Amino acid sequence: MIQALKTQRTNYVLIALNIVVAAAFFVLHFNELSPDNYTYLGIANGILNGEYSYWYFLEQYVPDTLRTPGYPFFLAAILFVGGNVTVIKVIQLLLYIASILLLNKAIIKFKNDYLFSNLFLLQIIPCVFLPYYAPLIYAEMLVVFLISLLVYVYVIVSESSKLKPIMMGIILSLIFYSKPIFLFFPVALLLANIVFYKFQKVKADFIMVFVFFLMALPYGFWNYKNHNTFKLTPLEGGGGILYLGFWQHKLPNFNEYNYWGSWMGDEMIKFVVPQEVEKNIAQWNTEWNYIDSVCAQTLSTKDSLLIEEMNKYFPRLFRTYHTDYTSCREKILIQLSLEHIKNEPVYYLKTRIYTFFRLQITGINFKKFNRAKGIGGKIEAVYPFIITGLNTLLFLVAVLYLIPALFRKRDPIILFIVILTLYGIVIHIPMAMLSRYTIPVRLLMILISTELICALFKKYVFRK
Repeated sequence: MIQALKTQRTNYVLIALNIVVAAAFFVLHFNELSPDNYTYLGIANGILNGEYSYWYFLEQYVPDTLRTPGYPFFLAAILFVGGNVTVIKVIQLLLYIASILLLNKAIIKFKNDYLFSNLFLLQIIPCVFLPYYAPLIYAEMLVVFLISLLVYVYVIVSESSKLKPIMMGIILSLIFYSKPIFLFFPVALLLANIVFYKFQKVKADFIMVFVFFLMALPYGFWNYKNHNTFKLTPLEGGGGILYLGFWQHKLPNFNEYNYWGSWMGDEMIKFVVPQEVEKNIAQWNTEWNYIDSVCAQTLSTKDSLLIEEMNKYFPRLFRTYHTDYTSCREKILIQLSLEHIKNEPVYYLKTRIYTFFRLQITGINFKKFNRAKGIGGKIEAVYPFIITGLNTLLFLVAVLYLIPALFRKRDPIILFIVILTLYGIVIHIPMAMLSRYTIPVRLLMILISTELICALFKKYVFRK
């Protein structure tokens, strides 16, 4: 029976099982809504009406300040050809399935080993937290597909091909447009290749970086035209996420309404005692009163009336302020965050170490666990925590296992996958903590874990 793990037939069976599990979980969670549902679909409809804003239907409105256009254009394209939300969700499910197929094909190409690809597919089956995002209006499934496509191109296309760095630059720009946090990855890859391969790859990497930034320029010029600021990323968001990242552990079970209406979860590991929470809430409110009072000086009477209209009639949409207010708020949020980090470095360091692990592990739904009457309901509440915890443990051990091999063998494919995966995790550490942020690289985490598992199988199970 164990010998079947080395066969092509098993590969087909495991692909089919992954599709069945993904489809079943997709149907189970089909009607769930993401918090970003209304803003993403709003921008998509705005695009179809000739405006990049989810406030396009108002007589006076501000062009968007929060979202890069990759995912909204993806949604708008589907709506343009007659699709609806159901079609969007089905396409996202197909993108997830396509991602598994692309990575499986890439593995067979560079490993030439069905044992490796079958162990990879076997690990994905219980990871139901991945297809969970297919029916949600989030950019995650699109980015999972684009990252899988990037790995596929890196593996399949020959190093000697002049098209390869161009193709990679284009795909990386699409990833960036959907998840702007990947802005610095092309440069990170270039620097890593210089460290490992000196200047052997530098020409191709410079072409890749050039194409990437060339593709990113249109959004920078759009920002300049609409906000008088040349910026490759949205006008806001970075400062806010940095600020929320600092405060989230100080305000357990707190729902803020000053910014994006974020809920600060109650984590298993506590960084403040309960007696401090009320004091922290007071400090939070004081800081936001300061932020609002300073930035309000940029608002005209017409601006204030527009904000009232947004709050009154469209509470599900994040308020969009004009350029001066948004820039003012972003600047203050960054300043306050840096001051807090400087004043509480030990607290910040501890929370960032915790965040590194928490980004990869889904928390336990304690409300669901406490409400569950049967053992099945309780298992369902803790299952994501258990499976993501095991995934993370295997991944971290595998990375430690691979580090000596990377310096010894300098395998370019494994190096590329490791750098891309670690970048997708580490880049989020200073910011707000959501395990959703690392969904785009979860399949790659499993792929890296497979390096270790396959080596163990060959050493102890299939040894001659």
